[in-house]
Amino acid sequence: CLFCGEEKNVTKAHIVAGNNKVDYSPFSKPKYRDDLDVSSPRNFIPLCGTDGMDGTCHNEFDKYLMTLLYNPFEKVFKIYCLRENFPKYEQCHLRVVNVSPTFPPYCRLLAWRSRKCMMEHEYMVPEEIDSWIEMCNFSEKSHSIVNEAAEVVDTESNSKESGL
Repeated sequence: CLFCGEEKNVTKAHIVAGNNKVDYSPFSKPKYRDDLDVSSPRNFIPLCGTDGMDGTCHNEFDKYLMTLLYNPFEKVFKIYCLRENFPKYEQCHLRVVNVSPTFPPYCRLLAWRSRKCMMEHEYMVPEEIDSWIEMCNFSEKSHSIVNEAAEVVDTESNSKESGL
């Protein structure tokens, strides 16, 4: 498990589900280096348990109670747990993890997911939410492409409009 280190009962958790009803085009070219492929290994994270299995990282992740975010300031992936009574909270919260350099997770999707976690569960006090959203946006933008004028393409407005 990428989050807690458990080696048994590990499954693949989707960052975003391969749902035909959802338009993921805002997360593809021309705003990013590559098109989003929901079946790519980059859209999966190895986590213990599965959805509905209480006490597992996969279940917490699917319920938007746990997230992984690339911190572009520290250049690390960090786990955030939103439920302090989660049995693995002490073990996981704010833990820096190493991800596969071959198939690093889609940072743009992790940033979207992290914003959704914080907003859905009101994890932070209002003053902190703004700085969290700013960090999520910066994480997402740090992986967007640069146009010919050497300006980063703005993804914030597109992610708000599409809900992604």
